[in-house]
Parts: sequence; C-alpha cells; structure tokens
Amino acid sequence: KVSIDKPDVVIMCGPFVDGRQPMLKGGDLTTVDEDGNEKKSTYEEIFLQNVSLLLEDLYASDPTIKTQFVLVPSVEDAFVDSVYPQPPFVENTMKQN
Repeated sequence: KVSIDKPDVVIMCGPFVDGRQPMLKGGDLTTVDEDGNEKKSTYEEIFLQNVSLLLEDLYASDPTIKTQFVLVPSVEDAFVDSVYPQPPFVENTMKQN
C-alpha cells in the first residue's frame, strides 16, 4: 500500500516484538532463515527480520519512495527498556550487522 499511495509519513506503533506473546515469553526463540533452517534468535534479530529488513526492501525496490517511517516503541516490546516515556530505538537495532 505504501509503494502505491506513497504517503509522506507512516507512523508505526509497537509493540513490534510483543513480550506478552506466548511463543516469546519462554525466551527460547527460533526463526527460520532463507534456506529453511531453524536457528536461535534474539528479540533484536526478530525485529530486524520482520520490520527493519522489510522497510529496507521497500526502499530498495522503489528508489522514488520518499516516505518517512516513524517507529514508536511500546513498553511491551521485548527488546527495549520498559520505561516511560519510551526512548528511541538504538541505531544498531535498525541495521543488519
């Protein structure tokens, strides 16, 4: 939808990796990589895979998109400090190492 409508700003409110989600509560996190192999993951890697990389792909697929994304963390996000007001995301959370 963003690539079609090309809004100026998209505000996305967390939680992005909800710490209340039953599969995440146990802390035994596994994800499936692009080859179909399961691997242990961190909360940050789940965010990277399901949010950051999708946004990067969006910009890579259409260089004309000028949309700015504002990501508002939640106190329920599993990988940020649960304080109020919520601090901004740490830069390395948004990029692949």
